[in-house]
Amino acid sequence: MTWIGFKRAQVEFTRGAELLRDYESSAGTQRRFCGRCGTRMTFESTQGKWADELHLPLALFVTPVDRAPHANSFPEERPEWAPFHGY
Repeated sequence: MTWIGFKRAQVEFTRGAELLRDYESSAGTQRRFCGRCGTRMTFESTQGKWADELHLPLALFVTPVDRAPHANSFPEERPEWAPFHGY
């Protein structure tokens, strides 16, 4: 899954925020999902290199994004059949 990271202060939900459901997937790590359909909406962590960021799945964007992926997190966990581009 491709995520796009933003500084937390750059992101504001203007519609549908009441539908978001939080899940603490591990200590200090929050994931949000749509409470209606289950779509992954955000990833946030209070620790590590992404501590001040909010990440959104690329698939949520309906307009083109102005940059290409530039890193792979946890490439060793990808399935054997998935391509690896070595970002």
